[in-house]
This record gives sequence, structure tokens and C-alpha cells, in this order.
Amino acid sequence: MLATLQLERMIVLPQARDDLLNGLNIGRPFVLTRPRAPYALAIQAAADGAAPVPASRLRSIVPGIGERFRSKRA
Repeated sequence: MLATLQLERMIVLPQARDDLLNGLNIGRPFVLTRPRAPYALAIQAAADGAAPVPASRLRSIVPGIGERFRSKRA
């Protein structure tokens, strides 16, 4: 995705789907409700100019995502 979109850097965010949806349901952003949660801290680090994810780390993410989809179908 990084190469396709011609981006110079990206960050990897921890999963927080349920918390984000709950924030929408109550009308308050999740990062304001739980500012010390891993997701909120990752957003803050990105805003502060945290180092980009190394390319070697990015390559290891893709197989992991594929494995998740395959295991859910079985």
C-alpha cells in the first residue's frame, strides 16, 4: 500500500475496532475517552513525528493479514 499510494511513511495502528465503534455510538471520540489506550498513543506518536515503520516490518505484516482471512473462512 505504501508503494502503491506513493507514500513516504506509514504507521501501524493497534486494533481498536470495537472501541472506535463504541465511541461513535456515544458521540465521543475514543482517543478522548481513553487517551492512554495503545491506539490513542499510536496516533499521538504519529502526530509527534514518530519514526516510520521500517520496510522489513511492513513485509511481515502482509502475510499475517492473509493468515487472518484464511483462518476465518475455515
